[in-house]
Amino acid sequence: MYLKKDCKNLFLLRHGRAEQFDFLEDRNRDLTYEGVDGVISIGNFLAENNIKIDYILSSPALRAFKTAELIKKTADFDCNIVTEEVFYFYNIKTIIEKIKTISDNFNNVLLVGHNPTWQDIVRELSCQNTRVSMSPGSLVCLQTDIKSWSEIEKGRFVFNFMQSPKY
Repeated sequence: MYLKKDCKNLFLLRHGRAEQFDFLEDRNRDLTYEGVDGVISIGNFLAENNIKIDYILSSPALRAFKTAELIKKTADFDCNIVTEEVFYFYNIKTIIEKIKTISDNFNNVLLVGHNPTWQDIVRELSCQNTRVSMSPGSLVCLQTDIKSWSEIEKGRFVFNFMQSPKY
């Protein structure tokens, strides 16, 4: 795993394992204890590899937002977490349009959301048409040499790495 300078790095993180209670509204499902542990292991991985995130965008679902908070705290990121409604089970085109609006001041951007959308975005953006299976808490890094997030289009990213949580 290597992050080149002067590149845009898009990190896609699937929320950690969540409660499966039928009586909870989907947006209100929390992380399980195992889910918390898995997300912390990803935060530790980022910290140990000196990966710094400039900006975090999260689905408003409780399990996703808590995942974002845990990552920020564990990896000691000094950045904001912004919730984005479009990251809650919207279509790929809408999400990519949202990514295009990210400020070019940010080079390392973390998106926290849900499957199957995140897997589909990896396949859509990757020039290798990469197919991945992202279990809860998994992180994928895509890298591109574009100078502006507004330049995002199909096939402009290279699959850099994937890290799964340790339980």
